[in-house]
Amino acid sequence: MPLRSALITLVSALVIATLSSCVEGPTTISPLYDRLSGRGPIVLGDDNPYLPANAFFQEQLKGSDVLARFVQHNGEPTAMSLERKLYRKTRLGLYYADAGTLCLFARGMEDWQLEKTEQMSAQDRQSLSMQLAQSGRLAQALRYQDGTSGMAAPSGDAAFMGSGAELRGHLRPPQSAAEARLTRLPNGNYQHRVTFAGETLRVIAEWYTEEPGEASALAIASGRNVATPLQIGDTVTIPKRLMRNVHPLPEAAIP
Repeated sequence: MPLRSALITLVSALVIATLSSCVEGPTTISPLYDRLSGRGPIVLGDDNPYLPANAFFQEQLKGSDVLARFVQHNGEPTAMSLERKLYRKTRLGLYYADAGTLCLFARGMEDWQLEKTEQMSAQDRQSLSMQLAQSGRLAQALRYQDGTSGMAAPSGDAAFMGSGAELRGHLRPPQSAAEARLTRLPNGNYQHRVTFAGETLRVIAEWYTEEPGEASALAIASGRNVATPLQIGDTVTIPKRLMRNVHPLPEAAIP
């Protein structure tokens, strides 16, 4: 009988250890997991009233080399989601609104690992649109249709790579009234403030992205209708993936 009990105990321990290794490592333990799991995408940032999401994301960034590298190269995500189920790996989703992409990470024994990057679902876009509108971030309200962002979803190690193009100019405060105001946002994108009469999305796109045809992409990123004229004081978001020239738009560049 003692031998039989010992064998049963040993087998039970092996089963538990195997199941644990299939799920996640001990370093994933956090009091915030259960509060966030299954809630869907939650907008991140200072204007997000749901503080546990911000706290959890910052906690994971500090403890994960993979996430830290990813965010360093891709910028701060618009939102995050978390799925934690028994006997399954915990999965973290990072949403990038301007690109319309969802990057899914799975928790391993040592760190998070990027599994795949895919286009956001219509349901997720709608959820983020509502949250962003409520928080006042209308410039990122995802007012676009499927396939109009013009960006292919990155995958694997490609998500850590930049565009390869060098930025021209120098990002700095305008030197005179003859230059518009250009600032860099926390998520890595840029924001141009309309300063002069005659500015159009096409002019702005030609100056900053060197491609006039990217006017529609700027409209999408800014939550604007491409056909609506710009007014002085409006802001236009330039996604970092398109940015080629960080010298503020001069009045002399307007036709």
